[in-house]
Amino acid sequence: MLISGLPAFSQNTENTREQFNNEIGINVSQFIKNYINFSEYYHYHNPVYFINYKRVDDKQAFRISLGGFYTVDKDTGGYNSNTNFSGKTYSINTLIGYEFRHTINKRWMYYYGLHFLHSYNEYASENLEPANGRPYRQGTIKEYGAGPVFGIQLFLNKRLSISTETNLYFNFSRQEEKTSYPNDPDYDKEELHEHTTLQFSPPLTITLSLLL
Repeated sequence: MLISGLPAFSQNTENTREQFNNEIGINVSQFIKNYINFSEYYHYHNPVYFINYKRVDDKQAFRISLGGFYTVDKDTGGYNSNTNFSGKTYSINTLIGYEFRHTINKRWMYYYGLHFLHSYNEYASENLEPANGRPYRQGTIKEYGAGPVFGIQLFLNKRLSISTETNLYFNFSRQEEKTSYPNDPDYDKEELHEHTTLQFSPPLTITLSLLL
């Protein structure tokens, strides 16, 4: 009885690790990109999520990811130039998902699940000298998406891990834009653009996670 139980005990020690219920991750892809050049592929990852949180319960996890940016531009042009304008853009990207996790061994595991996405983008540009004829433009882009994800995770120690994943998202976007010409309002217009895409992202995003 004692001898037959030894192999099972040894195998269990090899394949198990201390379990934590919370994972806080940051996207370190841009940092790694400084040393490994994959810029020609990196643009496939849109939008980018900078911080991730996972609530882990046994072999399942609930996930929230956030990203976004805010930019302000001002171009006063130069000699013989009519590019005198200012503009601003901001974007908020959110993701929620549910994942199933499977242990390979003490250091490796893989997961798969389903993600739901939402992005909101707002932009505006204004001509600083209306006499140049440059229009005032403002608009919004709203995106919705969903799709499966598959990832793999390496545990560096009991508190730190790195992971990467691939996904296939079905996305719908709606863009509304208004353009106005201060000196010629007859040319003012409103536009609506809608797009539906199926987007595959290769495993190029690297996330460093702290387990708590």
